Amino acid sequence: MESIGPKIGCVPQTLLERVKRQQVDAGGRERLRQFERENKELRRVNDILKAASAFFARAELDRRHGVESLWEPWRRALPETEGAEADAGRRGPPKA
Repeated sequence: MESIGPKIGCVPQTLLERVKRQQVDAGGRERLRQFERENKELRRVNDILKAASAFFARAELDRRHGVESLWEPWRRALPETEGAEADAGRRGPPKA
């Protein structure tokens, strides 16, 4: 530091302070990038949870008010299997 300071026109103490400040700033920028990545991931997860919550809330309201399930047309379109027959017994008679 003492040999470089005079070459660039400042005292060694000033150069040392600038180097330390640059190191702190670089660490702060990396932390900021890390927080931004984490924030982006948390927002994505939050959006997924909101969508899932809305989906299940709608399904529950439909169930309570006798509206056909979103999955019911697909269930009817699938071929019958042993598992489907067992499920049909638990669900009750097929709807007309």
